[in-house]
Amino acid sequence: MRKNKQFSIRISAQDLETIRQKAVQAHMSQSDYVISCCLGKKIIILDGLKEVLRQQKAIGNNLNQLAVLANMGNVQFANLDSAV
Repeated sequence: MRKNKQFSIRISAQDLETIRQKAVQAHMSQSDYVISCCLGKKIIILDGLKEVLRQQKAIGNNLNQLAVLANMGNVQFANLDSAV
């Protein structure tokens, strides 16, 4: 949606700083954060997501290496009991 309208309000310096900090925490612009709050949308902050993504990439790389070895005929079976 195109944002072409401006809306101004007066707030205290402390409230403005709180909004700025919460917007940074949510990885959102101040404008998007305030709009989401006012429209009653849920803002979910996921800490530690970078670590989860790093682990998923590592698992994907390992799986890809196994698939390459299996296609080359170097691996006949994998023991997946521990994965279950």
